[in-house]
Amino acid sequence: MVLFYIGKVLELIGLVSLVVGLYVGMGNHLGFMSPLGPMSAEKAMGIELLFFLGGLATFGVGRWIEKKA
Repeated sequence: MVLFYIGKVLELIGLVSLVVGLYVGMGNHLGFMSPLGPMSAEKAMGIELLFFLGGLATFGVGRWIEKKA
């Protein structure tokens, strides 16, 4: 039962990470306030990819743990 909730929390963290990556990428591109301030397109893309891949990995681990529970 505890593993189920741990999996769900990891899925939530993964989804939040995906949203943060999207916000940083779109915020820098469209010119609205980005949480990290204005930056070059390359730096914004690097941060966006880092959050995207980290979110996917975290979500995947959460799904794996949830299925085991």
